[in-house]
Amino acid sequence: MKLPKLGWVRLRITRPLGGKVKNATVSRDGEHWYVSFLVEDALPPPERHADPGSAVGIDLGVVKVVTRSDGRFHHQVFARDREVEHAKKLQRDFARTTKRSARRKKAAARVAGMARRVRRRREDFAAKTAHILATGFELVVFEALKTRNMTAGAEPRPDPERPGAFLPNGAAAKAGLNRSILDKGWYRIEVATRSRARYTGTHVITVNPAYTSQTCDVCKVVDRKSRESQAVFRCTSCGHTAHADVNAAKNILTAGRAEFAQPRPGVRAGARKPRNRVGRKANRQATAAQTTATAASRLAEIPRL
Repeated sequence: MKLPKLGWVRLRITRPLGGKVKNATVSRDGEHWYVSFLVEDALPPPERHADPGSAVGIDLGVVKVVTRSDGRFHHQVFARDREVEHAKKLQRDFARTTKRSARRKKAAARVAGMARRVRRRREDFAAKTAHILATGFELVVFEALKTRNMTAGAEPRPDPERPGAFLPNGAAAKAGLNRSILDKGWYRIEVATRSRARYTGTHVITVNPAYTSQTCDVCKVVDRKSRESQAVFRCTSCGHTAHADVNAAKNILTAGRAEFAQPRPGVRAGARKPRNRVGRKANRQATAAQTTATAASRLAEIPRL
């Protein structure tokens, strides 16, 4: 392979390219260098899924990473307890090193190696789960979760009786929950499913997750008291009992079926809904133009002497 400013470089091809190469990206991960090719395979998406009419709702969580509406779970622990403790020790060793020293470089390499193993496990889990979902169902419904808002830090609680002091706000527990959420890689699973859906004819959509964990799948009554615990859902209206995550996944599937039934012309399989990309700068420009036009119209009404 010939690279700009580097010339010819030898590489080991791990899989057939299978199409026309459009570009190549060279990246470094620790001591290893990788090259990824963007290939135009010219494969048309299938007109229909191999299992027409099949659909599944996905509830993403911390205790179980993926819960399906048919009652199945997909879960994996990416870092065991011993590995977490070992990673903390490596971080402490790195913090005690001197900047720009050889010992610091070796400590950084050990920390990066541990993080690399966890990241590859997460990527492997996302790819395998996406393959199962895309090949098994024509419609896959995810929650439109706002991970950035969910992992925001706890707000401080000032003590009104003591100026400058603060009340306990559960920041330590919230920090632990944030780490657990970010460790699961929810968005990576959705992206992997959309990528796989291009070759299976699967439709991947997202729905608003509001009240899906508090709504009974049978009678549709919303009551926060129905969720007795993390895993138990018992409806206060009809008495329906089910696994809480499975009940939420069924509600997600119901909402997804209703949204998918609406006509959406020109949307390919696995595509995301178009976003409104008008930002604050465009809004300011539109407001300034409107203000200028209003001022010009007022000046036009002033009689000239």
